[in-house]
Amino acid sequence: MAPSLARERLDHWLQAHSWPAADRADLVLAVSEAISNSVEHGYSVAPGATSPSGAIEVSARIDHCTADSRTTRITVRDHGRWLPATTERTSRGHGLIVMRACVRDLDIVHAPAGTTVRLTGRPVPVSGQR
Repeated sequence: MAPSLARERLDHWLQAHSWPAADRADLVLAVSEAISNSVEHGYSVAPGATSPSGAIEVSARIDHCTADSRTTRITVRDHGRWLPATTERTSRGHGLIVMRACVRDLDIVHAPAGTTVRLTGRPVPVSGQR
């Protein structure tokens, strides 16, 4: 899935569930970074290239934390072989930092069958509550 398509679909889905704008923007950014990492590191597609060589799956669900709050859990999964980031000094390589800043929890599992990134958003009020 292209990062731009994922951003659009996730944003619309979160809007449909009355997600607060700032929290929605954080989740959209974190998922975009996870997808970009899957393309670049999982499928070895150079930055700026237009055609990844494999599928990236994105799924999301809303969980109630308490009677007054809820969160979202988003999974980004690729089926590539993870390639470590280059040790060369560049201005790139901040995706994990960005993702961690945007969510409550970040879990990354590398396996021979691909990489799974699990993002848990910060709790937000149940729809209609402030």
